[in-house]
Amino acid sequence: MRKYGEAIPTEYHGVKFRSRLEANVAMFLDALKIKWQYEVMSYLLPSGHYLPDFYCPEIKQFIEVKGEVDADRLSHALLLCGELAEKMKCDVLMFGRPNTNFMYEWFGDGVQEDFDISEVCCSHCGKSSFCSNLGSYHCRACKAHEGDHDVGRSINRIDFSNLEEIKSELGFEKAIRETRCYSSPPLNKSASSTQA
Repeated sequence: MRKYGEAIPTEYHGVKFRSRLEANVAMFLDALKIKWQYEVMSYLLPSGHYLPDFYCPEIKQFIEVKGEVDADRLSHALLLCGELAEKMKCDVLMFGRPNTNFMYEWFGDGVQEDFDISEVCCSHCGKSSFCSNLGSYHCRACKAHEGDHDVGRSINRIDFSNLEEIKSELGFEKAIRETRCYSSPPLNKSASSTQA
């Protein structure tokens, strides 16, 4: 019998994830047409070895997934995420429970922390990525400048452990692409596979 909060290994699209929570995040990324790779490479950081859960190569963002963990483990995970952002000079996000989603966002001269994460869709290239509400938005894929953050929608309230909530949240996809990405070229059907 599993203990409360214990990870349930789950397979999704042929990938064996350590937890159902990670598989739910993969489903969310797929729905946003964000290409991802699972546990690609371990990094040696000042605080130890770190194997991020996801890397999204087109938008150069890492995502760590955390479920129910104690304060010490969460603190250590946040430390590693910050160190990875500094080392790789890119954004590192943490997804999990509502209002615990977190982002280390890379700015040219360093990393800033933010709990207010938005999913944004570039009106130039049509790709989705994530940003904080610090500063102004630029596309992580094509680098186009989009201006203020009114181009995004908050994902802080999403509970990635709740599959029904994720499915409900994903109902926005078609409407968002039709309204926010009106100038985007149509997505190439042959490139619709988001898994590496």
